[in-house]
Amino acid sequence: MKRLTMIFFLAVGLFQFGFSQTSTPNSFLDFKLGTKLTDFLTNNTDAKEGSFWVLHTDISAKGMTVYTVHRTTSSGDKVQIDCCFYNDILSIISVEYSGWQSGKDLLDALKSKYGAYTSYDAYEWKDFMNGQYRTTETVYWKKTTCILNFLYTKELGLAELVFADKTVQQKLEAEKQNSNSKKIE
Repeated sequence: MKRLTMIFFLAVGLFQFGFSQTSTPNSFLDFKLGTKLTDFLTNNTDAKEGSFWVLHTDISAKGMTVYTVHRTTSSGDKVQIDCCFYNDILSIISVEYSGWQSGKDLLDALKSKYGAYTSYDAYEWKDFMNGQYRTTETVYWKKTTCILNFLYTKELGLAELVFADKTVQQKLEAEKQNSNSKKIE
């Protein structure tokens, strides 16, 4: 009986462990951080040279080569994906949804997949098109090897996901700090 009880608790523990684990935020659809540029171009013949610019984020693409592709998610949402390459390695995946999105639904899905977020901030800005003030919420998941940034503007239904290689971001930040310190020396 003791043996059966021990096996039962071991099985329950393994079951809970397997379902309580969270994923690493390093990929979206078939795009994964760390992919070589040559492999990316071979597999994405529709990729066009693009640019990367996201408001309200610390993630930098300075000096990176950027390619843009358009895809459809399994839920039918159309997305523009900007893939940024640092030294010919995919280091940022930026996903911009083209239609109105529910920030709560996306945030719930992200928390379910990646666990609790690391930090949250909100930025208020004036929409130059109509003079109204908008709020963009920014949520970060900072893991050991990568960063996920979710940006959402409720009033407009705008949503963007930015997956970034943490080591590359640390290198770019160090270069920026070094450059900035030279301005005051």
